[in-house]
Amino acid sequence: MEEEEIVKTLELIGISRNESIVYLDLIRCGKSSPMDISKRIGMHRSNTYDVLESLLKKGIVDESII
Repeated sequence: MEEEEIVKTLELIGISRNESIVYLDLIRCGKSSPMDISKRIGMHRSNTYDVLESLLKKGIVDESII
């Protein structure tokens, strides 16, 4: 399944496009800082923080403080 198909499927279950992109990046790369995610996917860092907060509230990702 191509990434775009996965994003569309995730949108059908209520995960936004940006949330899907961040989520898929985390699946590919594993534990990452918001800065690293932002650089890899080309999303502004503040938007990445917002998306991660949303995914955290939905219980899709966990937060780790290092």
